[in-house]
Amino acid sequence: YVTRFDERGRSYRVIPMLENAQRDSPQALLDIPVRIPNGELVPFGSLVSLQRSTEPRALTRFQQKDGFKIYGAILPGTTKDQGLRLIESIAERTLPDGYVLDYLGESRCAFSSMGITRYDRPRSSNRVT
Repeated sequence: YVTRFDERGRSYRVIPMLENAQRDSPQALLDIPVRIPNGELVPFGSLVSLQRSTEPRALTRFQQKDGFKIYGAILPGTTKDQGLRLIESIAERTLPDGYVLDYLGESRCAFSSMGITRYDRPRSSNRVT
């Protein structure tokens, strides 16, 4: 918000909005005139630059370590044990050194029922959950 205004004893935030044409594209945003401290109007693009990047929606943590989640479903005719063992096999072949799998919920229970704990596998600072 840019400021507040008072109406009937209540304070409200003032949130500026752009016309549709001014937010149709990244270039349109860069062309918006903004006032700098000396009062001059300059294109927003002369003050900032835009860069496209791909990032996760959330940075998750698991047991105080950086982590990411993998969601999946078991194919018909496949047991949960078979599915989890396949994930373990793929992770072992594809994940860089220092990564380790750990499980939540039903998957963790399934591994426990197989007599496998996360301590039976190499431990590291990065976890796939």
